[in-house]
Amino acid sequence: MKKIAVILLILIMATFTACAGQPDPAPDPIVIRNENLAKLARVWGFVKYTHASFITGQLDWDKELLSLIPIIYGSNGDDVNGILYDWFISLGNSGFDSGADPNDHADLRPMADLSWINYDYLGPLAASLQQFNGIIAIDVSDGPITLSGGTPDFSNQSHHDDMDFDNIGYRLLGLFRLWNAMNYYFPHLDVLDANWGDLLLEFIPKMLDGEDRLSYELTLAAMARHLHDAHVSFIGATFFADKFGAYAAPVQLIAAEGHLVVYNTAIFGNPLAQGDVILGVNGRDINEIIAEMRQFVSYPNEEKALAYLSRSWRNDIAPNMPHPIRSHTRSIEINIRRDDTYLTVGLDGVLVLGSFPGGITESHVLLDNNIGLINPAIGNPSILGGAYAVMQELASTEGIIIDLRQRPGNYDWFLEMRQYLTEESLPFANLSFPSQAHPGWRFDVHINQYLPRHPDAFIYDRPVVLLMDEKTFSHPEWVIMSFRAAPNVTVMGPYSMGSNGNVAPLPLPGGITMHFTSLGVYTPDGGQTHRIGLAPDIRVDRTIRGIADGRDELIEAAIDYILSN
Repeated sequence: MKKIAVILLILIMATFTACAGQPDPAPDPIVIRNENLAKLARVWGFVKYTHASFITGQLDWDKELLSLIPIIYGSNGDDVNGILYDWFISLGNSGFDSGADPNDHADLRPMADLSWINYDYLGPLAASLQQFNGIIAIDVSDGPITLSGGTPDFSNQSHHDDMDFDNIGYRLLGLFRLWNAMNYYFPHLDVLDANWGDLLLEFIPKMLDGEDRLSYELTLAAMARHLHDAHVSFIGATFFADKFGAYAAPVQLIAAEGHLVVYNTAIFGNPLAQGDVILGVNGRDINEIIAEMRQFVSYPNEEKALAYLSRSWRNDIAPNMPHPIRSHTRSIEINIRRDDTYLTVGLDGVLVLGSFPGGITESHVLLDNNIGLINPAIGNPSILGGAYAVMQELASTEGIIIDLRQRPGNYDWFLEMRQYLTEESLPFANLSFPSQAHPGWRFDVHINQYLPRHPDAFIYDRPVVLLMDEKTFSHPEWVIMSFRAAPNVTVMGPYSMGSNGNVAPLPLPGGITMHFTSLGVYTPDGGQTHRIGLAPDIRVDRTIRGIADGRDELIEAAIDYILSN
């Protein structure tokens, strides 16, 4: 036994000695290249939104980046900090040492992570960038960003419509522009699942690996997915149709009980029926299709992914809009479950589909038991008078249902309608605005429900039920937050989608415009609404059986609630 132990000890020592004598493996040049490019993206983005030569429009920020990309691409790690420092100095007076009062941002809170501006990462350039303490009051109308009512305006940034999609410079320009715009002007970086800064190193190699329009658009969409923002869309892009098929089934879908369910069909003779559960398309399991599609759509959370992908609030099909039943050929084969029967049906897909038949046609109706139903999507087209006229007719009802699964037809309806719910000025939301002087910082504003009274308005003191579901997002969510502050209002349905606040368009190279949420909206006590959505007072979910039977289970529950109160 002693001899075996000695042999083992000798072997271990020999192995250790051999390993100790080997040099560390050489750094992977591809990894170094990608890290250098990520550093360039961070430095260029910060300077783009803060340096005097850019924010006044004296220099072309895109041209500067396009000239730097090939230099950084071919450099080693030791050269990059010096290259970026020399470039920064060449831009001229930065305007950073402006004498701005540091207390000017005492009421701001940081959103962008600027911890990378340090000596270990940037060398001497860090000291130069750290001098920035706010943009002084100068004309920035020709710069890369201006603020209008708190909404970022990126209209000075070029679409580069004639972009060569095989050009590495322009591909990275698109990626870096998107990443930096979100880094400094997206209000909810603090509630993402992924660290936004880490995504640069993840997506740079993906962008470099592609060489056509489709790979470019898919990479941008895959990065934007991490925003979990239902407002995100890419106008002018065709990646959804190109990847999943230009033809879509002419049916409106809705999520129920964890399934995609047919909610409405668009053409006479369609073999699908309301309540059919979708199981597969062209021989592929629907869950496999959905998992693939979800890589390129910005849904708020796992619970709402199916509802978001069904786009049940949309009445049209377009190349850049998600629709799970797509095909590269006009003929589509669909596997369904109808009640307890499993069927395979075929139909012809369409390229573009307008409004579905049926739907809401009246601004308000009187239901049984003297209960009023208001459809805010259908309103008086005049600037004023829509809500006033409706409430005059519903003044003596036993209760009112306001269906906010629809988007109100105009903002004036909201201003008018809330006068019938309360006379008090009640807090109902906090807003987060981006700072013009400090990119990446935001300031908060408390919103009260100020109610100038119309002479014909009165307080409706019987039960008011607000209906919502996953179709309730953006302006309808704002309406619910305002209305539910009144004492006799009850909110029913599932959670709302959870994307509220002004939408900003961001031009991207390739003739694409990306829309995203730019204004943060929170509950009166500062609670999160993005991704979570608004919580109902009474949760009511639709069922597959109810859809098949043509019932509106949320309206039924609202009627029962009003009658019981």
